[in-house]
Amino acid sequence: MTTLEIAVALAAVWGAVTGTVAVVLELVRHARGRPHLGLTCYLGRELGGPDPPGPLMLVYRVANDGGQAVTVTHLGGAGKDTIGLMIPAFEPRRMEPGDYLLSMAEPNLLEAAESLHVIDSLGRKWRLNRRVFARLKKDWLAKAAGADGHASASMR
Repeated sequence: MTTLEIAVALAAVWGAVTGTVAVVLELVRHARGRPHLGLTCYLGRELGGPDPPGPLMLVYRVANDGGQAVTVTHLGGAGKDTIGLMIPAFEPRRMEPGDYLLSMAEPNLLEAAESLHVIDSLGRKWRLNRRVFARLKKDWLAKAAGADGHASASMR
């Protein structure tokens, strides 16, 4: 093998390695830059000054954990036969990366719901974990029946 052939072989290997690294880095950047919404739901009461705590409410906390802005259009859940259960007073909101929003709903939504989710402007559903939803629903039904305890659920 001549010196020229060795140099050409090294250049080919160097080109293949740097090209592969560039493609992998671009794939990682693309995956991190995609939109992602984190949904957390819990039961809580609104506090306000000297007034007694308000009624028990279902609280949605939606956070944009992704690298792109997302417009949240619906908060709610799905009932049997995929009937949509939406929070009526919710107004669509554009969320930049790192933004979050809080919204409250009547917790009796849990009685008819099979799942809780957020829908964005492209129709993507960001769903609360089923196991977590089941625990939250069980806690609500226990509280509605008069039992004591704290209910909290999240999905990440």
